[in-house]
Amino acid sequence: LFNSGLHDMKQKELGGAYAMPLDNYRKNLRIWIEQMKPTGATLMYVTTTPVQNDSGSANYAFRTKGAEDDFNNAAREVLKDYPEILICDLAADIDNSPEFDNWRKGRDVHFWKAGEQALVGKAVAGSVKKALEVRRRRNQLTETERNRTTKP
Repeated sequence: LFNSGLHDMKQKELGGAYAMPLDNYRKNLRIWIEQMKPTGATLMYVTTTPVQNDSGSANYAFRTKGAEDDFNNAAREVLKDYPEILICDLAADIDNSPEFDNWRKGRDVHFWKAGEQALVGKAVAGSVKKALEVRRRRNQLTETERNRTTKP
């Protein structure tokens, strides 16, 4: 599982430039993917979770509501070149769950309530389960191919 985004989208002023320009974000994702691919791990990108409302302060940083869309779209552009990488769409899970109705009224991008944490955990665990099934199927296909080439 890999992700980057919430810290990359910080701004010095609300609506200002992102801490990580989107072109650099795309470039970094490609670098990370190319570093991870040789491990043989089943890779899964986790979408950046929502910024529910404009937030921040001059002492910390600002984030603009909906900024995650810019980063998730940039990631999806990169991932088109890597169809073997699975996607855990955590942003959509949060957007579509009534569990986060109160959270959506706030300005803190973190999930502090037990119900929120449980849903996030369940969504990620479901994606990991899916990844394990995909890996099992890929291994079966590889084994079938090996058997075909070794039989007379």
